Amino acid sequence: MMCCMLMLISGCVLSAPPRKDTYGVFAEPVDAAQVPDYYDVIKDPMDFGTMRKKINKNAYSTMESFEVGPRGS
Repeated sequence: MMCCMLMLISGCVLSAPPRKDTYGVFAEPVDAAQVPDYYDVIKDPMDFGTMRKKINKNAYSTMESFEVGPRGS
């Protein structure tokens, strides 16, 4: 079951960029040279490009490892 869910999510992430990200803001990691304090404010950044790379490397073994966002809230 978990394998099927990960395959579904990876299919969505690896296909066309998400439609809600019209300007590609979340397509690649933020450049710290352009936004110097970004990583001071955002402690666990994530973007679709990094997600694609991790999926290609089979870095996600469970849904929990794929989960992005605040933990424990």
